[in-house]
Amino acid sequence: MRYWIERGLQKAGIPLSKEYIDVLNEFDNYLENPQNQFAYSLESGDILLFNNTFLLHNRTAFINSEIEGQERLLVRTWIDRYFF
Repeated sequence: MRYWIERGLQKAGIPLSKEYIDVLNEFDNYLENPQNQFAYSLESGDILLFNNTFLLHNRTAFINSEIEGQERLLVRTWIDRYFF
């Protein structure tokens, strides 16, 4: 998240104050704390749904299968809750 926040401010020409950097550092410390994290391994056929307005998320690296037909397939979709 920090990368995108800093790049957005940089592109907007808004300098980062010491106070703003301190807040970003505290935010990073909070997110890096394992007590504030949840890890989940997806298996074949699993589905994972979450609400981007309440949850920060990330993915870890994976090793793709070298066996033909068993390569990773990840399908993503965005569902607008106001559509329904």
